[in-house]
Amino acid sequence: MIDCSDTETAAIRQVHGHSVVKYECLWHVLKAVSEQSKKKLSVSKVATGETKVAVNRALRESGRKDFIRLVYAAAEDDFMEIWNEIQATYVDQKEWLSYLKSEWMNKQEKW
Repeated sequence: MIDCSDTETAAIRQVHGHSVVKYECLWHVLKAVSEQSKKKLSVSKVATGETKVAVNRALRESGRKDFIRLVYAAAEDDFMEIWNEIQATYVDQKEWLSYLKSEWMNKQEKW
């Protein structure tokens, strides 16, 4: 088990080839998702000040909770149902959806 480092993955593959099964540490996965939620999730059509901060904070928390639901999906069908819900919920959050698709959707079996 390693963190989410593509560099570490490449080094392991170079030394051991594809014979090694690599799992990513869930703590590191969730940490990375949490950090990216702060960069990729935001609402711009809200009044400025404390209201905007509170709305953005709630959106980011919701994004992290939805990702955790995805991680703990009991079956592949459940996973896909939750993923479809996420795509519908965050349809206006293109950066967030792009991040999830590119970084995590192809690694789901490694969590």
